[in-house]
Formats: sequence, C-alpha cells, structure tokens
Amino acid sequence: NQLLFFPRKPIFVLLSPFQNLSHFSIFYIYIYIYIYMSRFINININMKNARMTYIVKRSES
Repeated sequence: NQLLFFPRKPIFVLLSPFQNLSHFSIFYIYIYIYIYMSRFINININMKNARMTYIVKRSES
C-alpha cells in the first residue's frame, strides 16, 4: 500500500520505542492525506480559474 511507504520515516522515528511507532505512522498518514487533498483542491481551483478566464476573454472579444 502506498500510504505505508510515504513519506520516508526519519531516523528518530525508527529509533523511538515501539509503542510510539504507531502514533508516528498515523501522524504521517494524516500528513499524506492532507498533502494529497490539498493538491486535489489546488488543481480544481486552477481549472475553475482557467475556465472563468476563458469565458471572460471570449465574451470580451
């Protein structure tokens, strides 16, 4: 699963006690989801801006 391998865990996570590893893994999964969703939202906003610019320029000409 891609979620488990991204992002690469720093050394301090690997050296920490085993009971903390699960908390760090959950933390990294949340970061991954946040980055993934923010990319998706940015792509949608850019597409809407491009579409609106196209509509405005077409109506002006």
